[in-house]
Amino acid sequence: MKTNLASRRGQLLRARFNRLHTIAAAGLLLSGLCTTTSGIDQILLDAPLLSAPSANYAYYGMYSPYATAASFTLASSYYVSMIDVVLRTPAATSFTTFHFSLQSALTDPVIVFATQDLTAAVGVASVRVMNVSETLPAGTYYLTGIVPGYIGTPVTPGDVDGWMLSTGVYSGTAGTITDGMWGGNPPTFLDAPGYVAPAFSVIGFPVPEPAAWALLAAGCASLPTLLRRKQA
Repeated sequence: MKTNLASRRGQLLRARFNRLHTIAAAGLLLSGLCTTTSGIDQILLDAPLLSAPSANYAYYGMYSPYATAASFTLASSYYVSMIDVVLRTPAATSFTTFHFSLQSALTDPVIVFATQDLTAAVGVASVRVMNVSETLPAGTYYLTGIVPGYIGTPVTPGDVDGWMLSTGVYSGTAGTITDGMWGGNPPTFLDAPGYVAPAFSVIGFPVPEPAAWALLAAGCASLPTLLRRKQA
């Protein structure tokens, strides 16, 4: 009788341990995915500001009827919460509004993911934040900027509103930044010496690929079966 009772207790303890082990495994799987989608922003891609101006210029002048554009490529899916851009205005300008757009292409067909008017400080270079709040799949994207109504107004040559230059040394694990910029109509890519990407940072966090969500769903669906087998 004592032997049977001890054996029964051992079976109950093993069953309890197996149930806890199964639940813990599912918890770890879920926590791993939740960590990936935790919403903790990080710099995904960065084209840092050129701190020491070059001999010729330190920004792309935006006295143009056409948008100036940077491009970057995401290696996988990311939730992009915002994009920081570094803008410059002269001391004597009355045009402080820059219209920015994040889109899939520069020519039709174009998918626009976010647009925002950014107001820059007068007479200095300043960081302005464009809110995106979109999950973007792997692919190439274009960040365009223009100063509405600026073209045709009196300006001092060489002293216009602009988008500050980057160092040309880019960082980030989310993908790549194209070394150069787009401008004109039709859009022309400029990548001659000195044409680095304008200064901007893409901020957000990675999201699971569909296969990861499928794995989680399969794991959760199998829990009842696993528990029943352990109890049998």
